[in-house]
Amino acid sequence: MEFSPAVLFVMAMLSVVMETEGCMCQFLPLRDYFCRADFVVKAIPSNWTTDNEGLSARSTFTLHIVHTYKIPVFLANETELTVSSWESAGLCGINPGRPSPYEQEHPRAQRPIFITGKVMEDGSLWTELCDHIVLAWRWLSKPERRRIRNFPNLTC
Repeated sequence: MEFSPAVLFVMAMLSVVMETEGCMCQFLPLRDYFCRADFVVKAIPSNWTTDNEGLSARSTFTLHIVHTYKIPVFLANETELTVSSWESAGLCGINPGRPSPYEQEHPRAQRPIFITGKVMEDGSLWTELCDHIVLAWRWLSKPERRRIRNFPNLTC
């Protein structure tokens, strides 16, 4: 019995199909993320915990502030922020800088991130993709870093 190349191709593709989950968002200009956020900081993340298991698990982490660009008055003197997000990337969760199992064996210095988020009604801090952004500071170009440094002077 002979198979045509097209049938073999389809069979090969079907053998590698995997189920995945994902969050799809349109990337916005950095200014838009700044304007819609309650807090905008350059910080080093640490101390990750997961509040519960399952699809809607929440992750909490600490941000050690390197520089503040926008922050509510009641947080103005803080040097650390505790922020939560969804644990699952499929729910647009953010787990910035969480070490992989490999990095736990071979740790590296934590690097700063640029992160935006909002203040919830209960005063807690929240961030998630689509509404907010998290970028490794080292991934930002020099012109983007200059724009970010001028953010506090923006009128939204």
